[in-house]
Amino acid sequence: MKRNKDFKRIEQNLKLPKDYKSNPNIAHSYQASDRFDFVFWFGDLNYRINGTLKVIKKLIHDNRIEVMLFNDQLF
Repeated sequence: MKRNKDFKRIEQNLKLPKDYKSNPNIAHSYQASDRFDFVFWFGDLNYRINGTLKVIKKLIHDNRIEVMLFNDQLF
């Protein structure tokens, strides 16, 4: 959750000029992911869930996303 919020906050706060001509159809957007064909994000964006591989696979199989989110290291 925190990782997603951080990503959205960073992308929304990037100060890109509105008139940048990367794509005239979406030049109104401030978000880099909307305005460019390729955007490279650097940083630790990997999710880490506390638990064993066996438990995590079972949670995925059972579609228990809420349990995995609760055990996300950055939750």
